[in-house]
Amino acid sequence: MATIDRQQLEEWLHLDLDDELSPNQRRELERQLAVKPELVRERDELTRLDSLLAAERVEVRPDFASQVMAELPVAPWEARSRQAWKLPLAVLVVLLIGGGLLATISPSVPGGSLVVSMAEMVGTALITGAGLLGASWTGLRLAFVELVSTSPTGVVGLVVALVALNFLLVSLLRRRRRAPASDRASSSR
Repeated sequence: MATIDRQQLEEWLHLDLDDELSPNQRRELERQLAVKPELVRERDELTRLDSLLAAERVEVRPDFASQVMAELPVAPWEARSRQAWKLPLAVLVVLLIGGGLLATISPSVPGGSLVVSMAEMVGTALITGAGLLGASWTGLRLAFVELVSTSPTGVVGLVVALVALNFLLVSLLRRRRRAPASDRASSSR
């Protein structure tokens, strides 16, 4: 039988606690437990930890989840007010009126096909934008892999650049925190 590595045995110990091992895996785990005392200690520790966690469960109110969800802020695109629909509705009305006016001015271009053409144009723009976005992320990934895999100096340069960006971010955050204090000092004079 093939040898089983330590990581696989640890995974089987966790699966054994949840009774998710197949009969063959369980037999092999029992065979390994018989010859490896450190594995038995680990199983005992996991069993004790599992029983401790089961005993320490905290009961929550029945309405806890719904209350948490109700207190979450609403994202701008999820706004449920009529105010959120004003701009898209106005744009739709302008497009329909513009299509209708164009259809009456130029009888060779029916208004319906104009609206369909505009919809196809927007769809094409979305597909093209998604393709360009995907290609640019692929290009960035390839450039990053090339930078990291070719030379150790590329990795060092990347680490130095990341540390410098972190210092820049921290310094910008500290300046913003200090700005209100200086405003208070100048207003008290």
